[in-house]
Amino acid sequence: MKRFGRLVVAIGAITLFAHGTPAEGRTVPFSAFAPTRALETRYVYAGGAAQRQAIERAVEDVVSEMLPLIRSVARKRLLESNGILESLEFSLSGDPLALKYIGDRIIEAPRSGKAVPWKDENGDPVRVSLRLQGTTLVQQLSDNRGSRRNTYVFGPDGKLTMHVRIESSMMPKPLEYSLTYKKAA
Repeated sequence: MKRFGRLVVAIGAITLFAHGTPAEGRTVPFSAFAPTRALETRYVYAGGAAQRQAIERAVEDVVSEMLPLIRSVARKRLLESNGILESLEFSLSGDPLALKYIGDRIIEAPRSGKAVPWKDENGDPVRVSLRLQGTTLVQQLSDNRGSRRNTYVFGPDGKLTMHVRIESSMMPKPLEYSLTYKKAA
């Protein structure tokens, strides 16, 4: 039973990266945040039910390779922590780069791509970096349990595609999926 308990705790550790929660630094409500400039561009989710179902299939693919005893716990936690972000806001013209999501949470990180310490909403420390490469923004969150990479591809037509890859030693393989957003009016 002790071994099973450790497995459940380990699966719980996955949720940081499955949720993609920002960490230490700018974790105050947006209204209390005083950036050096306004966030420039807002996107809203446009992927519909098909992409919601794709997340479910991706989670099922990962948990299908787990031990039967922990499969249902892992499935539930991964689905709960991979809810779709209904809106994303970006400021990419200055330094630091800024990204707002999950309610009013903001991540700021140097344009250089240097990882900075943050704390997730549970107070656990992680490292986060933002790196802009042409029309692609790569966000990396990591700690000793695993990592999450969100790759945001900005299209010329006002569309944004968010590619997610979550890796953890507690999962048999990475969890991967993509979401589509459109520029808000």
